[in-house]
Amino acid sequence: MKRRRLLTTMAMATPMSRWLIQPADPSAANTGGRRVGKHDVAQLRQATEDAQRYDVRFGGGSSGASLASIVLRDTAAPLLNGTYTDEIGRELFAACAELSRVAAFAATDMHQHGLAQHYFVQALRMARAAGDPALAGYILATMAIQALTRDEPSAASAAIDMAQAATERAKHVATPRTLAFYAAIEARAHARDGDRRAAEHALATAETLLSRARPGQDPPWIRYNSFGRLAGDATEAYCDLRMPEKVQQWGTHAALPAGLHVRANGMLLTILARGRLQAGELDEALALTRQAVDVLAHVTSVRARANIRVFLSQLTPWQTESKVQAVIRYAAAHGVR
Repeated sequence: MKRRRLLTTMAMATPMSRWLIQPADPSAANTGGRRVGKHDVAQLRQATEDAQRYDVRFGGGSSGASLASIVLRDTAAPLLNGTYTDEIGRELFAACAELSRVAAFAATDMHQHGLAQHYFVQALRMARAAGDPALAGYILATMAIQALTRDEPSAASAAIDMAQAATERAKHVATPRTLAFYAAIEARAHARDGDRRAAEHALATAETLLSRARPGQDPPWIRYNSFGRLAGDATEAYCDLRMPEKVQQWGTHAALPAGLHVRANGMLLTILARGRLQAGELDEALALTRQAVDVLAHVTSVRARANIRVFLSQLTPWQTESKVQAVIRYAAAHGVR
């Protein structure tokens, strides 16, 4: 196990260090197969948008989310071997980086971490070829989220390094909304590491940056980032810090559009349940867990169900109570055991 963890760390560290040290490729032009144009890039971006919409609504294991990996294999790969100018090439590489990131996160959601790392490394390499440090930072911050889903001793420190690397490399070119995302993920990593001061500093930084965001200045892939999203990150951070009052405070602001971000809202309910349990409010915690199970009933996400199982494992002191047993049975009936 130690050897696998070392190999995992090395696999992630190499592309990260290359991105930090090496400049963008001097040219993205290529001469090969058919001529590639803006319409081809537009199709890839539409596929990315479609796959991400399915992922956040139905989970990384849904058929729609798998569209990202299919398009990468069947459409993007031939295009990369085509003929294109430097301008089109950079747009093409950026589109492939976005698509690879979505494929990586879908794999993360299903705890297919080896596959996720493959797509993340590919996405980071594509973003560097595109000459887009802000996008590369976004990918790296998403890699930090993946690190936090893994139950390993070094997960938090690895996530901190990734989030800070994203900020360091892109701080002069990324928009405030993008930098706010990096800071929010860093806050979650510090919280997982038990460092309240660092976590709250990163949260404050993210909040300040979001206040500076202006409509129309952001790339499409980060426009969803909002105060509601930040509130969700803060809720999870304070749950890890075992500060239930703060969990409750931030949780009231954290809901995202219900019809779109189904998985995120279901996972938020689980985090709120953990916060209520930390506060000693068992009935409220059980009610929130039932709501989470209902929301996630049609979401194919190993990650979301794992969060519910974490909560259920914390019910051991009350396991003989009938209301606790009822919730455990309810979760099991919906596929959470």
